[in-house]
Amino acid sequence: MRATYQLNTEKLEYNYRVLTERDNENTSTLQKQKKKLTKIKDDLSKFVSKYHKDDARDRKKNEDLSEEYRRITKQYKDLQSKFRHFELADNKKFEAVWGMHEEEVDQYVEQVLKADKIINEQLLGWAWRSPDLEIVRNPLLMGADEDGDGQYTLEELEAQKQKLKDEEEAKKVHVPADKIRSIVSLVAEEAGFILDKGVKAAIDSLPPADASLAQAQALLQALGVDSEEDISALSKYFFVDVKVEKSALEDLEGGGDGEEAGGAIERLQKLIQPNQVVKAINTFVQGRKGDAEARPAAKFMQMEEEGSGEVEKKKPSEEKLFWERMANVISPSTWSTWDHLESSLKSYNTLLESRASGISNVNDLGEQNGKLKELLNQYLGSRINDELIVPPTDTIKLGK
Repeated sequence: MRATYQLNTEKLEYNYRVLTERDNENTSTLQKQKKKLTKIKDDLSKFVSKYHKDDARDRKKNEDLSEEYRRITKQYKDLQSKFRHFELADNKKFEAVWGMHEEEVDQYVEQVLKADKIINEQLLGWAWRSPDLEIVRNPLLMGADEDGDGQYTLEELEAQKQKLKDEEEAKKVHVPADKIRSIVSLVAEEAGFILDKGVKAAIDSLPPADASLAQAQALLQALGVDSEEDISALSKYFFVDVKVEKSALEDLEGGGDGEEAGGAIERLQKLIQPNQVVKAINTFVQGRKGDAEARPAAKFMQMEEEGSGEVEKKKPSEEKLFWERMANVISPSTWSTWDHLESSLKSYNTLLESRASGISNVNDLGEQNGKLKELLNQYLGSRINDELIVPPTDTIKLGK
């Protein structure tokens, strides 16, 4: 028992020393943690103080920047308004000056054409046809001359105008109504968040028949779609081309022949998946943004003043071409003919001047001869001749 007691005593002493050491270590660790906690609290107070100071400084800076932004925005709007006003006034002045010079050039062109008519009909004896000035003003009608004689008939001009009109109509892409309904429906289901809350509330307050139309208009307006060309561009992002084999196409059509199938492969269009709507909208908007940035600043010429129509300014290249065409209303071949005619007429004029000079000399000699005859007759009829031994009349008779 003593041995057992002794063993237990040693174990308890050992455990006591271990606990004592552990208590000392814990006390030391606790002191370190207290120091660390005190340091962290000091750092926290510093950071909080710095945060409040930076926050107050940034708030003041934000207010100053906001005020500066509002001031610059107001200045920009005022400048934009002044720019539109002066741009419209400059365009009016430009159009007035353009009209004045155009009228003056028209007078010169009319005089040139009259001169060309006189030269061809009276000097050259050629048939003359007046060119159509509409061709000069509109270079797109240059292809109307089918016979290549440089002259344009009314039928040729009308045919060319109709051709240009048909080409413009062909460029316009018509989007079917079912495609538009599919696009609007898909956008409303998957991207209705693009509408403002106030717009949504206004749409919800409408009757169901009017709400769908208002929602479609609001969605298209939010996407910046305001024309049929924009709808056509938008449909390219919502419909993809898929290839259908001839056999599958025949099965869909009930089994037609090859000609009805339209070849070995046909292209159809398929609506995109709902999870691709947001990506398609983002791509469309980015594309529109890029197109807007690529447009020149002169596009800003389309302005309105008190409900008036759009004011468009001619491009410098078009202006240059217009004046070049007006200045070259007479063809180079006609100018060459005029040069040769001028050279011939100058030679003929020189010959006429020499003949006129000869005729003048002959007239002068005739006058001198008449004066000499009168003087001779006067001398011959004088009374002093009777007093001469040999009168001049006898000499003349002997000479005969």
